[in-house]
Amino acid sequence: MMRRKVWCIVAILTGVLLLAGAAWGADPLWTKQFTFLPVYDHIVINRVAVASNTLVICGYVKSDVAPTPPMGFIKALDVATGNIRWEETLSQGTGNSLGTGLTVSGDIVVVKGGFNTYSGTPPVYTANRNILRAYQADTGNLLWEDLVDWESTPSEAVGGPANIVSANNRVFNILRGVDTTGKLTGTCTVRAYQVKSITPPLSLLLDDKQ
Repeated sequence: MMRRKVWCIVAILTGVLLLAGAAWGADPLWTKQFTFLPVYDHIVINRVAVASNTLVICGYVKSDVAPTPPMGFIKALDVATGNIRWEETLSQGTGNSLGTGLTVSGDIVVVKGGFNTYSGTPPVYTANRNILRAYQADTGNLLWEDLVDWESTPSEAVGGPANIVSANNRVFNILRGVDTTGKLTGTCTVRAYQVKSITPPLSLLLDDKQ
């Protein structure tokens, strides 16, 4: 009789644990969608990171049917509700990649990107700007930015390695050397920045805040 009671208790506990486990992970807490239609019908997500109470997603959008230049974007979602906390877009230049890299340092998110324009035959770059920005993760407040612009050769590619890294209140950015035709020069530049800078925020020159 005692053995049967023990087996019954074990079976009941096992069932409770299985049901509890299913309840913990079976249903999504929330589901959100975002779109850039009708102008852009293709979204590319480059990086995702979680900082403080915010999920940060960055990438770019383009149109496969209309001659619309690509546009880089950042979207920051509340991790508890999925609601948009803040968002940023980059809408200048023929090639935009505001979200090619993303890293988190405490409650600060640092985003890498840039834009370029070119003309001529063969194409020659007439502008190529690298962008590195630090935002307050939960509010989207711009803390600092570094803009590197060039119109000569050799210089640094907007893309470079796909990500940036941070440690010990430093963020590290790596860029490849290119010439005005976009050809790699065989050089590589590494830069280190202080994440929490005392420098006042620079003016926002390129973005349309949504």
